[in-house]
Amino acid sequence: MVFLDGSHRTFQNSDVTVFLLDVLPRLAPGITVGIHDNFLPRDYPEDWIAKYYSEQYMLGAYMAPFGPQFPLVAACHYLHKFMNDDLLAAFGPELIGHLPEKIAQRVPARINGACFWFETRKLT
Repeated sequence: MVFLDGSHRTFQNSDVTVFLLDVLPRLAPGITVGIHDNFLPRDYPEDWIAKYYSEQYMLGAYMAPFGPQFPLVAACHYLHKFMNDDLLAAFGPELIGHLPEKIAQRVPARINGACFWFETRKLT
């Protein structure tokens, strides 16, 4: 498993650019990859404009031509936005009860997330 929670910005030699162009293509097939603060298939929240995040645009452009060679594991923001009731039903109130107090106060009775998970495959 590889998890990236970096600067979220794609510039020359930024951590995101190096990860997506140099590291990701070299990962062995079958590695689960998570990229934090990623809202695919939706855009970043409007109130994040001043953050200048751009990694999900580069990730989307990178993954688009390869399609099924990057099978989706979970698009957490999408699941939260459109399937929250199903998630709560699947995990139950016990999950919410075990969240740290600070998180539970911020997101009471709902499951939240903005991480995009996929699996690597051999590129052809």
